[in-house]
Amino acid sequence: MPVYDVVILGAGITGLSAAYHLKESGISNFLVIDAAPEVGGKIRTINENGYTIETAADSFISGKPYITELLSKIGLDNQIVEPLTNQFQILNRLGLSMPPKGLKYGVPTDLLTFQQSDYFSSIAKEQILNEVNVEADSVANDESLGSFMERRFGLEMLQKYAEPLFSGIYATPIYELGIKSTFPFLKKWESEYGSVTAAVNMQNLGSASGISRSAFLGLKNGMQSLPLSMKRFIGEEYFLLSHTVAGLEHSSSGYKIHIHNGRIIEAKSVIYTIPLYSLKNMLNNTVANFELYPNFSTSSSLIYTLAIDKSSMTSIPEGTGFVSTSDSSEIVSAATYTSNKWIDRSPDDIFLVRAFAKERIDTLKISDITTSLKSIWKSDFVVKHSWNHIWKDALPQYKVGHQEAVKALREGLEHFNGFEIAGCALEGVGIPDCIRQGIEAAQKLIS
Repeated sequence: MPVYDVVILGAGITGLSAAYHLKESGISNFLVIDAAPEVGGKIRTINENGYTIETAADSFISGKPYITELLSKIGLDNQIVEPLTNQFQILNRLGLSMPPKGLKYGVPTDLLTFQQSDYFSSIAKEQILNEVNVEADSVANDESLGSFMERRFGLEMLQKYAEPLFSGIYATPIYELGIKSTFPFLKKWESEYGSVTAAVNMQNLGSASGISRSAFLGLKNGMQSLPLSMKRFIGEEYFLLSHTVAGLEHSSSGYKIHIHNGRIIEAKSVIYTIPLYSLKNMLNNTVANFELYPNFSTSSSLIYTLAIDKSSMTSIPEGTGFVSTSDSSEIVSAATYTSNKWIDRSPDDIFLVRAFAKERIDTLKISDITTSLKSIWKSDFVVKHSWNHIWKDALPQYKVGHQEAVKALREGLEHFNGFEIAGCALEGVGIPDCIRQGIEAAQKLIS
């Protein structure tokens, strides 16, 4: 029976990045195991009958180096596409409205547009523009993003803009969302520059920066192009797919990975990238500090993708979609207008939309989704095709104290030599951060 130098648990983007780095570093005695029949984890794309359907992430943050370097190395840099527009709407109890353009972390970078917009009240506008004069908090402890935004920009900015935008991204209530794990630079800016406004102006992050490239980018044939290309680069022979890991056994010589079919795979080292809720049982409850496990909470989401007959619509909704405030009573909490955001994702006579729901995801039907969208758009329409995907307990929540919990978990694993953990549950939900974590885990084992 062969003994692998490294076994990677999970063939999502984190595990693939670890495998990619091992291969690029000249290490070939490794294996990647995943329960799914294909690589990619939550990154999945359906390409059929002229449709490109993303079942989870449809883009990535463009300003982080790991992903741009990776795309170039595996030959996908010529497949990068920019969204057709970045403007989005916000849904509240009164309906859809468009926030003013040019807001960067709450800071108006286009003052004329900001002042002319009626999205915020005159009192709120004064509070937002006065952020530069708000006294900086000298306490370095973690705080919620909600507390930070309310303290610096006022309650209306929080409720009408920051909460729907950032709570949606991180699937966490904004007064529970830890700023040190999500937007640590905001606290840093407050400390170094005295205000977020001063930092944005100083670092030229506004629209006057001359940088026209979107903050988010996609891939022409869908995001799954990335994991599939990585798999081809690494080599099919390094993957054991459709095999579920039942347990891990640690000894002085390494690890035994128990597969559900009874097979045992031996390895000197392990990189663990699958959900954290399996870790405790896999290691037979021997992980120190695992009483902090409740800090690694998750949420769920339902995505319905609807192919709507354009001719049945009274008008086409504006922008890339919408997010909703907490006072919205609609079942659909957010939507991406794929036809407005990306080119060539559906036939020309179709308006393609992804609708998100967080409540009652096990019982919602397509009729519930369409009824909600008709109410939001105040328009009737006919759905020609639909796809739905439930992500159960798949969205990590970075609550206040998350960084301390991650640190304690890593300390509890220190006596497991050659054991590294990485993935979106720890340090970054976006694709670039998962790539970084996978590469760093591989680097630690190599060193």
